[in-house]
Amino acid sequence: MRNDFNLVPNPKRYGQSGGSFVFKPGVKVFVQPDDLANRPAGLEYLMAAIRKKTGIQMEAGAFSKKRPFHSLLITGGEDHWPETFSLQGLDGVSQSGDAHVLRVSKDSIAMAGNGASGLHYAMQTLLQMIDASGETRSVPGCDICDWPDMEKRGIHLCFQYYGRINLSFVKRLIKAIAANKMNYLELGVDAALQYDYDRSISESWALSKEEMRGLVDFARRHFVEITPGIQSLGHVSHSIFHNSRDLAEAPGTNTYCPNNPRVYEKLFAILDDLRVPNSGLLLQ
Repeated sequence: MRNDFNLVPNPKRYGQSGGSFVFKPGVKVFVQPDDLANRPAGLEYLMAAIRKKTGIQMEAGAFSKKRPFHSLLITGGEDHWPETFSLQGLDGVSQSGDAHVLRVSKDSIAMAGNGASGLHYAMQTLLQMIDASGETRSVPGCDICDWPDMEKRGIHLCFQYYGRINLSFVKRLIKAIAANKMNYLELGVDAALQYDYDRSISESWALSKEEMRGLVDFARRHFVEITPGIQSLGHVSHSIFHNSRDLAEAPGTNTYCPNNPRVYEKLFAILDDLRVPNSGLLLQ
């Protein structure tokens, strides 16, 4: 469906309405009481991003009454929730927690999600619209309803081939993934982690488990799941393979022999080691 903001991804439903919301001094953001008390990373992120893009520092407040879904309202006055705005546009369409709706009018910007991730993606939609509006500090009126076609949406990054890992870059990548409403990052870790099982298979610049755990926690705050992976059997990295060539299926190859029980002892020990800093996440 066509949209005038080049939103990524293109929303399933998009319609224009009259008026524009203008960011100006005195604009407030209202959230659920629990969200205001806990000051989730998403709220702080949204307020900081809007301040950077518009120069407006918003004041945060709690809804006068609890809403039945994950929601947020930006307005120049009180928390008057649009009477006709709800998640009904998603009825019978998507039960995904990532599904979300957003309405912009001259008086307010209302957004809601089936889950916390849905509200997060509605925020990303708004930030994209602010970028498209240039220096006007205004967002044209519209109604947007969107949901993902696939549960997992993301990219694959191999640490092994890039030398020492720049954690700042990886965090910027995670933010970019989240901003484009993706939720999955597969990391080809291989020898880029300090393994307790056998330190000789780790690169000298490998991440500590504390660094990996911090990266996983950072990603989760942006609704991105990290799945670490190592090469195995027919596709084994040099670092992991160099001290166990006796396990090769044939001389001169980097292929483990699947009929050798010692192969599985080694692989399972490495996988157990890899699982520790990732709090039981999936492994690949």
